[in-house]
Amino acid sequence: MEEKYTTGELAELARVSARTIRYYHMKGLLKPVSYTEGGYRLYDRESALQLQKIKLLQYAGLSLKQIDHMLESQSEDSIIEILWQQKLLLEQKRNQMNQVIASLEDALFACSGTGSERERMESVLDILHVKDMETPFDYRYGLYETYSESQQDWFQWVYDQLQVFSGAVILDMGCGHGNLWVRNWTRIPNGVTITVVEKLNSAIDFLEQFYLGNKKFLQKNVKFLEHREYTDYDRLIQL
Repeated sequence: MEEKYTTGELAELARVSARTIRYYHMKGLLKPVSYTEGGYRLYDRESALQLQKIKLLQYAGLSLKQIDHMLESQSEDSIIEILWQQKLLLEQKRNQMNQVIASLEDALFACSGTGSERERMESVLDILHVKDMETPFDYRYGLYETYSESQQDWFQWVYDQLQVFSGAVILDMGCGHGNLWVRNWTRIPNGVTITVVEKLNSAIDFLEQFYLGNKKFLQKNVKFLEHREYTDYDRLIQL
């Protein structure tokens, strides 16, 4: 017979408070598997696993409403994808903060220079303008975000249309900063080979650094940034 846990026992097992479990129950995120004769809620090992998922998704920054939607889907792939998207979002925020700090440091240096106050302020504005121009941006994606009524991420939608299969050989012409692959990194099937072509060296440098830092999240035998020439590609992309 499978072991059952009271609210207190489950709280101790998961290292949370009993109040937290009652709150999740009230929100419909954690339902008991049965009740005692006295009407007390009972949980099992699956409940403990569910509780760990809730804690993980909350830690990643999802709202309880988003978590409820994720748990209803009962898809491990969906949870991995959400965690990946949250990771990218937090990295983007971190990079933005680093850029702001660097801009402020340059601005402080300019303010401490010689010249009139107006000249110093013009130098500061020039610095901030240059920093803003340096920010990589995919204008096609920007237009999509501005005018599309779809709730699905554009790069995820494009990826879905490609129907990438295990072992596919893909050529991406004009890949930019690789958002098509970066945003779907954990979804790339086993054994896929992706060759990218991009005239901007900064974009290729970004992708090489991204690959080195995140290749551990790829599925088995995925080859990214392959430079070998193939005579036949399963998918040719030119956005």
